[in-house]
Amino acid sequence: MFRGCKKAVSNEDLKNCTIEKIMDYIKVSINYELADKLFPLDKSTQFQVSFVINEKGKAEAISAKAHKKEMAAEAIRVLKRMPKMKEPGTINGKPAKFPIDFLMTIYF
Repeated sequence: MFRGCKKAVSNEDLKNCTIEKIMDYIKVSINYELADKLFPLDKSTQFQVSFVINEKGKAEAISAKAHKKEMAAEAIRVLKRMPKMKEPGTINGKPAKFPIDFLMTIYF
C-alpha cells in the first residue's frame, strides 16, 4: 500500500491506488530533459516497467523496456529510489511479494 491509499477499500481498489501513486511518483521523479533529448521530435514516450514489492515494502527485481536504453535505465533509477510502501501486500494476513507490471506514458 503506497502512502496516501486507504486500507478500508477493496483489494482491487487498493492495487489500483498503489499503481496510480507509483505512476505519479515516476512522473514527478523522471528526468524530462533526458526524455526530450532522446526523443527530440516526439511529445511523449512509453516504457514498460516490471518489479516486485517485497515483504518489507521495497521494490526489487526492477526491469524496464523502452525505445531507448537510456530511458529504460532512467525508469529503473527512479524505481530504485522509490520510497518504501506504507504496508507490504499480504496473503492470509502474512506479508507477501506483490508483482507489478504496467505501461507508462510520459508527456514532455
